[in-house]
Amino acid sequence: MLELFLHPQNSLQPVPTSGIDLTPHSLRSEAAWFAAHVRSKHEFTVAEQLSAKGIEHYLPLYHSLRQWSDRKVWLDLPLFPCYLFVRINWADRLNVLNIPGVLSMLGSAHSRVDEETIESIRQAIKLNLVEPCRKLEAGDTVKILSGLFEGTEGTLLCSTTSARIVIYVRDFSQPFVVRTALTNLQKI
Repeated sequence: MLELFLHPQNSLQPVPTSGIDLTPHSLRSEAAWFAAHVRSKHEFTVAEQLSAKGIEHYLPLYHSLRQWSDRKVWLDLPLFPCYLFVRINWADRLNVLNIPGVLSMLGSAHSRVDEETIESIRQAIKLNLVEPCRKLEAGDTVKILSGLFEGTEGTLLCSTTSARIVIYVRDFSQPFVVRTALTNLQKI
């Protein structure tokens, strides 16, 4: 492919562009985590399709006891219904958006989810410390003093010996609940 670019001697001459990356520098950065919005009840299907395409992804699941008509059953359910995380270069987002069930990518090239946030969610799930939050309740705004979510601000839901705090993933605006000791909290 030949295109005309201003040559160093300030004259227009054909310059070969094969092998030259013309993507803006801000989009060529290394892979980062982004949130993908998917159709309701399609989180597992989209995750399977991402795996089939070799796209790194993370679907946070929590363990929930549900009452069926004849028995109780433990299920693994999405912590963030209608969302999952993908680790991609922002310029490659069309590979994700073309998957059936994916509605959109949240934000822009600068709306990354920190690696530390993803790792904190993984550890909290491993320790069974998280659950989804469907409805926010009135309460104090608090800051977590230590542990996996140290420095994170949230809303206190209850004030028993084991406090429940609603926190949001930055640049994602989806709440979830973390349990911690009241002594681990500071009112803001």
